[in-house]
Amino acid sequence: MVSYTGFARDGKVTRVNEREMAQMFYAAGDHGTVFDVASHRVTAVGGARRVTIAVGALSACGVIARREGVTDLVVVDLPVPGSGQGRWHLQVASFDWNTRAVRYELLGSDTTAALAADKMPQRAPDKMPTTLRREPGVIFDVPLAWVWSSYSHTTLQVFDLRRLPGGRPVQFATTTKRTRRRRDDSSASDSNALGLALSGVLGWTFPDLPPGDYDVSPSWVVAADPATTGLVEVVVNGDIVGGTFQCNPTNQVLQHSITWPVTHPGGNLTFDLRLSAATGGAIYRDGTRVVITPHPW
Repeated sequence: MVSYTGFARDGKVTRVNEREMAQMFYAAGDHGTVFDVASHRVTAVGGARRVTIAVGALSACGVIARREGVTDLVVVDLPVPGSGQGRWHLQVASFDWNTRAVRYELLGSDTTAALAADKMPQRAPDKMPTTLRREPGVIFDVPLAWVWSSYSHTTLQVFDLRRLPGGRPVQFATTTKRTRRRRDDSSASDSNALGLALSGVLGWTFPDLPPGDYDVSPSWVVAADPATTGLVEVVVNGDIVGGTFQCNPTNQVLQHSITWPVTHPGGNLTFDLRLSAATGGAIYRDGTRVVITPHPW
């Protein structure tokens, strides 16, 4: 870390110390950025409550942490949760201006039930731990991933939180959205008859999406046969968003679309387009899809 030349309020050139420079970079948006999708990736190690943190470059508040080579791979062991429990930890890279070092630490968060290995948590906690340190120039924690562990087994759940330059999540390195079409499902028929009970028509899990605001934009083609009332429900993370939408009666076939803002806590975003009706009706395979777009980055 070095001192830089900057401008004081009176317009005179002056020296800016490390703490002031860190605050300037933080104000400019350098809150934690990996240089590529491989840098500082957190990966679960099979058969152990352990993660590794990949080598690469990570910037925060004007400081760049670089690690290269196999010997620089970081290994972090998670503590065993209490009996019958599971626990979330936030894996961070901690920039410390006092020691001039970057450490890799776990910050404890919410506890859950232990859960079986085939029933892992779908979504991360909806808030960061209160122990997260955000003091540019003193100590600053960069979240890398949420990690969940269980008392009853060693299988871990990891949700990636890293950001690329410009604030783009690593999950969106090559695109600005996620799209799922009903015709992508080879097991789907050309149309689904509406029944007495709710039934999923376009159900899909978008895995490991970072926390933030998203635009959820479903579109669908529906018909009623011959003149019945059907309802279309848009369901995100188990909650109905925007109410219900009536199918068209008297054999009409029309395209419908809508966009809803959704706040996602991080982890797997689940989407379902559901139908219900007294009798008859259908939703068609072609023309039915959902697009998930981060808004903003």
